[in-house]
Amino acid sequence: MSLQLYEKYTAIINRKVEITLKDNTSIIGMLIGYFKQDDDATEIHINSWHVVDEHDEETIEIDTFGSFVGTVIKQNKIAEIYFFEDDTSMRFK
Repeated sequence: MSLQLYEKYTAIINRKVEITLKDNTSIIGMLIGYFKQDDDATEIHINSWHVVDEHDEETIEIDTFGSFVGTVIKQNKIAEIYFFEDDTSMRFK
């Protein structure tokens, strides 16, 4: 399902989402990037997603102290993603 999420990610303008993890915790933020399992692969298989607070969307992924901004969430830990832009959700097994 990472391919479907990638296609949605590239199609939306407002990347604000609510991610519900399989442990029932949730994170609201902006999807700003992803990590592929294998950079040389011909198919897209996303391993993890990078999510930041709304106010950090325009950062270059590091803060003023050189620390990583946001949270990296493994694809297999995601139960559901709600997209604020079009009021849709994607569920994962």
